[in-house]
Amino acid sequence: MGEEAFRCKVLIISAAYNGSGGVALHVRYLAKALAGFGCDVAVHTQPTFHSGFRPGNPQLWLECFDPVNDTKTEVSGEQWLRLRPPGRRAPYERTLQYILGRWGKFQPDVVHSHDLDSALIGAMLSAVLAVPGLMTVHRAPVPWKAQKFLESPKDLVMEFFRVSKSLRALAVPSVASKRVLEMQGFHNIHVIPNGINYNELLSRPIMDDVFLKIGLDAPGIELILCPVRTDEHKSPDTFVRAAEYIASRLPDRDLVFLLTGEAKGKYAFLKSFERIGSVNLVMKPFESKQMPALFRRAAVCVVPSIRESFGQVALEAHAFKCPVVAANSAALPEIVRHRSTGLLFDPGSPDDLARQVCTILTDSASADAYVKAAYARLKRAYSADTMALNYIALYRHLLEK
Repeated sequence: MGEEAFRCKVLIISAAYNGSGGVALHVRYLAKALAGFGCDVAVHTQPTFHSGFRPGNPQLWLECFDPVNDTKTEVSGEQWLRLRPPGRRAPYERTLQYILGRWGKFQPDVVHSHDLDSALIGAMLSAVLAVPGLMTVHRAPVPWKAQKFLESPKDLVMEFFRVSKSLRALAVPSVASKRVLEMQGFHNIHVIPNGINYNELLSRPIMDDVFLKIGLDAPGIELILCPVRTDEHKSPDTFVRAAEYIASRLPDRDLVFLLTGEAKGKYAFLKSFERIGSVNLVMKPFESKQMPALFRRAAVCVVPSIRESFGQVALEAHAFKCPVVAANSAALPEIVRHRSTGLLFDPGSPDDLARQVCTILTDSASADAYVKAAYARLKRAYSADTMALNYIALYRHLLEK
């Protein structure tokens, strides 16, 4: 019997579902694809999506919880539940009580968690319901080092899972993440690459106001897009510093460099680069619904991250047949194959990044070949359906074991 014929009930616990960011998009793509293959899927999440959202599938249920306030409200038909543990209750007690009451009759076969807070809840639920507990680890892979718990208390949660073995299995989206977890002492790790619903992505309407927002409404302008947040592991400064090199090497081209993150915190100094020389550099945040317009318009998509558990934004660029230049680091080389589906550059090197971007901009034949190969590989290996079938196979393995 094929995996597509295997039916099971899956309770997904996640901090995000329909907002921006890799985890939210991943959970939404996975839940819808699982339901499309006949699985019954219940998603419990925090209220990060807009109030008018509807799952649109009779086999997919969605509810929200936020363990902060002990109140209930109705928002356009979706139940919005907030819980605050009174007195000395354990932080998750009220949340667990509600989920057990709400989904106990659902009787899931598998509890699938998608972030550390949700994994704590999921581990307890799987113990109470006597079903396998699975966690997808979305964190950027970081090598083990001394004093790690003091630097990031969340690593203490990962250590708890390693020692207690309270989760039946871990899933990661890349071989790079698997290697790091194995170094930290984890076992039974399954690599299941993230997938996207590229047809849904391509069907989103073009929003012309996006172009007006950054001055792209004039003809002849070429957009160099860097769709990353200004977090340290995303290495936004590499892109900003490379912009001047690229502009100086192509002085006759009308280039706009866009970083879709705010210059704040450690990277507040990057704001000053917007006013240096003749480089047209823009730093503005965009909503996820606005990103398709930018991918359609971009001449190159740059992913400069030095640590990525996967790099889903590269797949989104591939869906719109936008050439990708990515750092040769962490999981990115698993998606972007050098001189096959894109180009790679030395991590943290603005000069090498500039060279690779200039290659894309000046060698249209190679750029066309890269996007064609990348799109074919996306359809073959990185669709939401392929991802869902891989998870169904894992669910089946856990249940049979």
